[in-house]
Amino acid sequence: MPNGNLHEWLHSSDDKARFLDFPLRVKIAVGVAKALAWLHHVHVVHKPNNIDSLDFTTYKKDVYRFGVVLLELLTRKESYQFGYLSPNISSSSFASPLDVDELLLGQGFDDMVMQLLELASNCIKFIPDQRPIMQQVYQTVAAIA
Repeated sequence: MPNGNLHEWLHSSDDKARFLDFPLRVKIAVGVAKALAWLHHVHVVHKPNNIDSLDFTTYKKDVYRFGVVLLELLTRKESYQFGYLSPNISSSSFASPLDVDELLLGQGFDDMVMQLLELASNCIKFIPDQRPIMQQVYQTVAAIA
């Protein structure tokens, strides 16, 4: 992409991340959530006859991956820095207010940041059945924004 990709903007060694203020990061999260929710809905409504529908696990993997991207948007940590989620570890231990990108703190968005951290935590729950569906994720992100 001519302007780079999200990974480069969040994790570059130069000051690119300074341009990613909280409203822009939320706009990115809303756009990704909306696109995934739409894709899940369209696939369910317009299931091709020659292809089995995507299974429940596939959908929950998308929710998990969205949660990881949301954590990266909020913390500027790379996904490998969150560690491996195991059933014995609470997902809330992977991102706390102390982990939030310092560029976002004290800008008047702290409550919204905390709500998005909670949503990300719900998206990356170890047990897929405990994760929300993408439509719920989109509605939550849109309501926070």
